[in-house]
Amino acid sequence: MESYNSIGIATITSRGISFNSLYYSCSRAISEQWYEYAKLHGETQIMVLYNNSDLSKIWIQLVNSRFEIEETDVAYLLVREEVCNSKLERYFESIQKLKSIRETKRKVENR
Repeated sequence: MESYNSIGIATITSRGISFNSLYYSCSRAISEQWYEYAKLHGETQIMVLYNNSDLSKIWIQLVNSRFEIEETDVAYLLVREEVCNSKLERYFESIQKLKSIRETKRKVENR
């Protein structure tokens, strides 16, 4: 693992993993639908490690019910362009439609 020198708390939002007024993402968050969950059920917090001199990535610490670190994932900084909310909503609606089509196809194939 690359070096880090600080510990912090990030917030999982519908727009990404928010930390120090920046947004990050990782493949686990996408595959496990963290952002969709935050949109539907509210934001949650997660422990992160980071390097004060390089905020291009953070290390997400996944803990179990006994607060033991089970896994670490790297989340990378998102470069955000100014996008109007209607375009962003259409994007998320399209993603949800694609997921629904994929799930329906998977169910049909498994019959």
